[in-house]
Amino acid sequence: MDALLAHEPTPEQRLLILGAFVAVGLLLSLQLSQTASPQPLRWTLLTDETRPYWYTIYVLEAFLAMQNTYPLLLEKMRSLHLGNEEEILNTVWVGLLGLEVLMVLGVFVQGVAKRLGYGTAAARKVKAS
Repeated sequence: MDALLAHEPTPEQRLLILGAFVAVGLLLSLQLSQTASPQPLRWTLLTDETRPYWYTIYVLEAFLAMQNTYPLLLEKMRSLHLGNEEEILNTVWVGLLGLEVLMVLGVFVQGVAKRLGYGTAAARKVKAS
């Protein structure tokens, strides 16, 4: 794990991460703009069905922001002379990565369950009552 966290991204990798951050930011801006639209695009609405997908994108944006600002945050935290700045930032980074993985797995499991028909029986019961 230490080897993974000690790896500094190359300028090309950092540029790709920054590009992904901007692209996801534009997607979130589009979603936000549709909340005020009289006829919003259906896929941008935050419904019970789309909520897991959008929440995963929100966490992805936080993860990409952390990845992009890590060197700057580390430099600023070193000025506080805490002694464990890298440990703190690595914990936040790994926490966001873990949360992102869990959210992607959650969306995947919900999609599989939906395709296998596990969610439809419960929905029919609720509608019938």
